[in-house]
Amino acid sequence: MNAMMLTIANKWATLNPRERWMVFFAGLALVYTLVNAVLLSPVQRQQRQVKADMTQSGTQLADLKQQIALLAQHPVLNADDMNAQKIAEFKAKIQAQRTEMSALQDTLVNPAQMPALLKALIEHHASLRLIDMKTMPPENFLTQQTSATQPEAATTTGQFKTPLIYRHAITFTLAGSYMELMRYAQALQDLSSQVLWDKAVLVSKTYPENELTITVYTLSLDATWLSI
Repeated sequence: MNAMMLTIANKWATLNPRERWMVFFAGLALVYTLVNAVLLSPVQRQQRQVKADMTQSGTQLADLKQQIALLAQHPVLNADDMNAQKIAEFKAKIQAQRTEMSALQDTLVNPAQMPALLKALIEHHASLRLIDMKTMPPENFLTQQTSATQPEAATTTGQFKTPLIYRHAITFTLAGSYMELMRYAQALQDLSSQVLWDKAVLVSKTYPENELTITVYTLSLDATWLSI
């Protein structure tokens, strides 16, 4: 090990200043790639499952509502006992879907509590500075999830006209050293059962300063959103 370190030190000594900077930034990029893979990959896998569960429940609920609406458009059928029984069954299924969606929602932080949660976590990393934090308007989570694969489905059927699941997002920027920003990202990962990651962008400033912009969000059945 000592011989290896000596060899590396000798090679480093032979490099000119420009070459040393190139080696330094290449090493920094490698460290960032490794940390990014270790921190974000497990979180992304867990969050994909949560998204899939919420999307499936919301889609099923929307389908049931659409079927009830179709039955309600036929007064002759509404008078039939069999049709009334079908409506009752659909309503029971809707209630079951709502219960399932509420259980999934309980694993995530309440939208109104998310700003305070993030700020409290920042306070545990005193060397970091909060540059900016802003809330984004609530979005229809189901429309967002289906638009990539079925861009016309929501508008054609109208089943997502009234949002069933709302996406509440916050974007914030932190400034500090690379390692301290990575420690914050690790702490935020530990909250992965409460908040969902959207994206993270690291920008290198004057050494050793860096800025990390993160977008996280939570899901809710309620459109109410507390702005910062």
